[in-house]
Amino acid sequence: MSIALPSRATLNDLLELVQASAMPLKKRQEMSSAIRTAAKVLGMELRFIPLDVASLRRKLEAASPQAHGVSQRRWANVRSLFGQALALGRDLLPARQTGPLMAGWRFFADQLPKNRRIRLLPVMRQMSEWGIEPDAIRLSDFERYRDQLLTNRLRANAEKAWDGVVWAWNASGRDITNWPSVEIVRPSKRETYVLAWGRFPVAYYSEVKAYLRERAQPDLSGTGTHKPAKPATLQTREYQFRAAASALVISGFPIEEITSISVLLSFENYQRILRFFLDKNEGRPSVQLGHLAGFLKDVAIHWVRVNEDTAAKMRRVASNLAPKRRGMTKKNREKLGALDHQPNVDAYLNLPRTIQAAVVKDKRAPRLKAILAQMAAAIALEQVSLIRRKNLASVRLDHHLMRRGTKFFLRIDEPETKNGDPIDLELPDETAEIIDWYVKGYRPYLIKGPSDALFPGEGGAPKNSGTLAAQIKNTIRRFTGLDLNIHLLRHVGGKIFLDQKPGQYEVMRRVLGHRSIATTTSYYTGAEQRAAGAHFARVLDERRKLLSAKVQAPDASKTANKRGGQS
Repeated sequence: MSIALPSRATLNDLLELVQASAMPLKKRQEMSSAIRTAAKVLGMELRFIPLDVASLRRKLEAASPQAHGVSQRRWANVRSLFGQALALGRDLLPARQTGPLMAGWRFFADQLPKNRRIRLLPVMRQMSEWGIEPDAIRLSDFERYRDQLLTNRLRANAEKAWDGVVWAWNASGRDITNWPSVEIVRPSKRETYVLAWGRFPVAYYSEVKAYLRERAQPDLSGTGTHKPAKPATLQTREYQFRAAASALVISGFPIEEITSISVLLSFENYQRILRFFLDKNEGRPSVQLGHLAGFLKDVAIHWVRVNEDTAAKMRRVASNLAPKRRGMTKKNREKLGALDHQPNVDAYLNLPRTIQAAVVKDKRAPRLKAILAQMAAAIALEQVSLIRRKNLASVRLDHHLMRRGTKFFLRIDEPETKNGDPIDLELPDETAEIIDWYVKGYRPYLIKGPSDALFPGEGGAPKNSGTLAAQIKNTIRRFTGLDLNIHLLRHVGGKIFLDQKPGQYEVMRRVLGHRSIATTTSYYTGAEQRAAGAHFARVLDERRKLLSAKVQAPDASKTANKRGGQS
């Protein structure tokens, strides 16, 4: 049973409570150490951390203990001891539900498959403890349990656990006879408005497919209106056609009348589509809306061939919605701001070696450490190449990585890159060493048959780029505390270089593969402003020091003449 602490209590109050308790000395010392370690990882003083369970849970989930020198095993122990200490000051939902089941709940538990049983058994035990029979359960009982789970328990990923409860409960209601009739509404994580293709007339879908087929081919018309689109671009265009038609339907246009692209893109419907997205974003234009407006305008002009008056009006509308922002978003600038702190730069640059050391120290079997070793190699390669995530994920040992004498090179041919320019880079020795270490020692545990993928996924094929990107982001956060996604790593490289070499945009333009120097400068002018300003200030300061030295050291000949006159 917990001892109530004031609602405004802090971790400092909890520490005092632990130290004053009647527990054995060793246990008090372990709990006290866990409290202090948790505060260290959270980067706050004990007296400034409120004793709020829900807030603490979220903070601990977001923490990066290894960035503070706390190993994964030690952190698991700290969390366990911290939870035990927290239970002294707050009434917590038990970490494990072990109470007996009522007969009614036992009857249903015995019918559950294993994957649902592990999700629902804690709920059934809690309902049994509360004295609630299956035929008496109400939605409010689930809401009570959910609130306890989210706010009165230190369990990691509590929201995900609750989502699993909702899925398992509703699925059981569909296939288990006499299951309690209560259905838990599973809230959508985002508003869904895009309708499936099967909802639209076949004629519209067929024309969209015809448009995409043409865009995939070289333009042989002699007008030169387009180049063959890449598969990723075609996928985006297909989605934009579906999203635009869905917006038109939600705006009140009969779905059965959308029989062609020309119907979709009458000027009135063009306006209705864009108005839907404006309203959805509270009247504010966005980059995505600007791109959609421009794309639909181009389709109307070059595919539908609207008259010149309509084309002129669409051009004006698209111009008004065109994204005005250039360069990096405010959010990304703020994330890169963490790299104004030199220890963060050092932690990022040394990350592959840090991960390598963690893998070597890990006592588990090599196959369990292989993914972490893979992250060391992926981050090491990305740091020096700054390639896009699709290219990183698809690197093949025999095709893209090659040795020329004692040198190690990354070569990606023109058709595989976004801008159509080849990538041919010499890799530093340290990067080559990390990749060799991973390939020889750990990659074999990630494949079951022949594969030349550097980062193999299912069946030995290159790992999905989204999966690789998520793993890289989580690994960076775990070891450094930095919130950097794989796309932002390109800008991280640019910032680190330009902080040391302000103004050398041409180097970064070539490394990043930008067509225009204006693109590069638009991204980094703000990001390197502080470094450029510091460089400017140092130049002025050096000049001041020179002038000051001249003032303080008078001319020797004038001093001698002055002395001679006095004698």
